[in-house]
Amino acid sequence: MKIVRVTPQNLWRLENIERTPSSDIWTSEAEQFLFDGRAVAILRNKGTIMLAPEANGLDGTDPQRFVGVAISYDDARYNETIRLGSLAVDHRFRGKGIGRALFAALLEEALRAHPYALWLVHAENVPMLELSRSTPRVAAEVFTSDGYIQFFAERQAK
Repeated sequence: MKIVRVTPQNLWRLENIERTPSSDIWTSEAEQFLFDGRAVAILRNKGTIMLAPEANGLDGTDPQRFVGVAISYDDARYNETIRLGSLAVDHRFRGKGIGRALFAALLEEALRAHPYALWLVHAENVPMLELSRSTPRVAAEVFTSDGYIQFFAERQAK
């Protein structure tokens, strides 16, 4: 699997990602954000990072087909911190480590550009909670009143 940066030139490949037919609240929220135009609008902003894994033979069709997407962006509310916005993997390709690899690549890119990163995980999203808690760079986690947990990561000292 190869993870590539999404650009205006390859943005159309996001159309190949199939939304989850019926899903929990956190999957619905992530997919709405990523596919209803808000993420595309943010892509135009300086500092935005959008990554997508290519299929590379996972489905036996186009090896350059996107099977997921993740985005991070500058958030003016947080100085020197980049926000990891949303991550989605085509439901037909889940369970293959794609989300884990995509999250790791996004976090790496984000912390290359900023000293700190933050993201929210719904308290019932067990796979993402486990992934977030196993990330070595996590410096803190804070429970919020709306059912989410906010994670903070920092660039490793050189």
